[in-house]
Amino acid sequence: MIVPLLILGIVAFIEAPLALENERVDFFTSIPVATEPENEAQLEAVSIISLETELVKKEIIDGYIVETYQEFEVIRDQEGEIIESVPTSNYNYLRYHIQKP
Repeated sequence: MIVPLLILGIVAFIEAPLALENERVDFFTSIPVATEPENEAQLEAVSIISLETELVKKEIIDGYIVETYQEFEVIRDQEGEIIESVPTSNYNYLRYHIQKP
């Protein structure tokens, strides 16, 4: 039981820093929310609001790769096109130890 979990952990550790570089990642479930229209174009369109996180910075600090993710409130129309993306003050940090060969 421990060996498969260990292998899964190692694979996740190795793949995560490379797989998420400069990509937007949605860690939350999208929940449709009624919004007040700001202009006539938005009045005709139905909006869906979701919270998404985006990699905003990647740096090396004291032998660790530190990735900084910022949460964004994303408003999309019925076709899934982004109408507006507003940064929030919520940040998440991932730290990976750099192993020397």
